[in-house]
Amino acid sequence: AFYLEGLMMIPFVVVCWFLPYQLSHVSGGSHEVSGPSHEAKEREGAQAVKLSTEVKTIMKNSTFIYISLGYAAYCAVLAGLSTFGPTFFQGLQLFPDEKSASLHF
Repeated sequence: AFYLEGLMMIPFVVVCWFLPYQLSHVSGGSHEVSGPSHEAKEREGAQAVKLSTEVKTIMKNSTFIYISLGYAAYCAVLAGLSTFGPTFFQGLQLFPDEKSASLHF
């Protein structure tokens, strides 16, 4: 089922990858959404921010890296415990059989 979903998402990923990337700007408390007026301003001399530049910038941010790695570690531990937790408890002889270990875990 997940493979089918992954295949169905490929066109969306390709479309999002090739769409022009523009940021919305905040000025004076009101949001200016990217649109035709924003494109006209860009033609007048302002440069659009490239996605690759933003990725490089965020990868230099140590807070982002540590939070991402911490969340990845949390997910890995959670997946490991959900997979091997009942077997671990049964190996410690806390429960007599696998069914009760799975039920309590």
